[in-house]
Amino acid sequence: ESRRLWRSQFVWGDHGLAMAAEQAGLFKEAVEAYQNCAALISAGAPSSGYELKYRMMLTQCLARWSLSLPPRQASAGPSAASLKEALRCAEEAHDRHYGGGGRHFVVRMKRRLEEAYAALKKLTSK
Repeated sequence: ESRRLWRSQFVWGDHGLAMAAEQAGLFKEAVEAYQNCAALISAGAPSSGYELKYRMMLTQCLARWSLSLPPRQASAGPSAASLKEALRCAEEAHDRHYGGGGRHFVVRMKRRLEEAYAALKKLTSK
């Protein structure tokens, strides 16, 4: 735990890697980097706005990855279960930071959740 806490001060390196990888269309690498960011910030600043930020960035990256794939290649991307898990973790981070429950999360994050909902619809309509 202390190693992860010490490492959390370098979360910005993973953040830059995640954003660059996502921009380059390297979604698998971007997802891994965002997962690292979420784990590190959870150790260094649990229940903070930063934790919510990284959980939402991970959710959006998974959604964009799914939406970027043609139907024949959908199995090469994230699963509906992984996207649902990311959404659940983001909602829990929101609740720890702001409170207000699920409805508050949906209202507050509506614009950011649109891609996730579209991706879930695509992933579950197979």
